[in-house]
Amino acid sequence: MMKETLENWLNGLIVKLKQKYNQMGLKASGRWERGLNGQIEEKENGGYTITLEGEKYTGILVYGRRPTSPNKRGRLYGVILNWVEQKGIRVDNKKRFAYFVAKKID
Repeated sequence: MMKETLENWLNGLIVKLKQKYNQMGLKASGRWERGLNGQIEEKENGGYTITLEGEKYTGILVYGRRPTSPNKRGRLYGVILNWVEQKGIRVDNKKRFAYFVAKKID
């Protein structure tokens, strides 16, 4: 009975997180949404452990990211270029756009 209640709660939480993710327009590849999972484990003492798992970059979606150091701008450029392509952003020159966005972020 209790495990079923917890499963319903966890499934509802996952649905709400995915809805919020989509409402905020954070979807690029959809990998984050597909990677969000939950588990409930019953312990020997009668308690439960609830685990919510997601992509490694979830913290960046929630809290943002630190500035890129000057010697790593190329990495940020590649991430932004990939994001522009996945989002279908229309610009005259994707590479130039990604370069200037990376430069502005730094």
